[in-house]
Amino acid sequence: MLNRLSSLSQNLWINHHKKIATIILSAGISLGIWVFRSNVGLIELWDLKIFDFYFRLKPTESIDKKIVIVGMTENDIRKLDSYPIHDEKLAELLNKIKVQKPAAIGLDIIRDKPQPPGYDELVKVFKTTPNLIGAGSILKDLSNQSIGFPPKLEKLGQIADISTPIDRDSFVRRGFLYTSSSSGQVLRSLSYQLALIYLEKLGIEEKTSEINTNWLKLKETSFP
Repeated sequence: MLNRLSSLSQNLWINHHKKIATIILSAGISLGIWVFRSNVGLIELWDLKIFDFYFRLKPTESIDKKIVIVGMTENDIRKLDSYPIHDEKLAELLNKIKVQKPAAIGLDIIRDKPQPPGYDELVKVFKTTPNLIGAGSILKDLSNQSIGFPPKLEKLGQIADISTPIDRDSFVRRGFLYTSSSSGQVLRSLSYQLALIYLEKLGIEEKTSEINTNWLKLKETSFP
């Protein structure tokens, strides 16, 4: 009888401590999850830095000769003695680029308002250049403002978005294929729109992917 009571008390003692251990383990796991979630931003920053480190180890890619960037430096602005560049000068520049017969031209300069003199000449260039894409943004900033597009190009449907996703450390590592506004408007990114114009001349068109109807497909490659 005494042996049975002793065995029973030992079992009760073991079960009691098992319950305590289970409670402590559950509390520890819950606390760990809470700490992880509260510091996920810090973990993400570490992850991004590791990504940058390995990205820098990649060999430098050669410049694609099919792409030409026409930029404006501080010296150019001083030489012109005006900024933004006047419509007359911009029209002259675009006409010089058109002579080279590029597949597509991206105007990555905000031109939502005329910059006289020469606005009529610039509008004429817009009307006669179907492969010219103007830049702007349908996404609104903190002050609820978006970036306007060149009005004439917007009417012609020759516009694209220049918004870019910014990571937590204020670096840009990715790009949008599409942007979508709060009102439901959807627009291709400038780089993607220019790439599509070039690819269409090669017989490569944008299609819906068989993997997922929300994905797009270019030739044999699918993109989320």
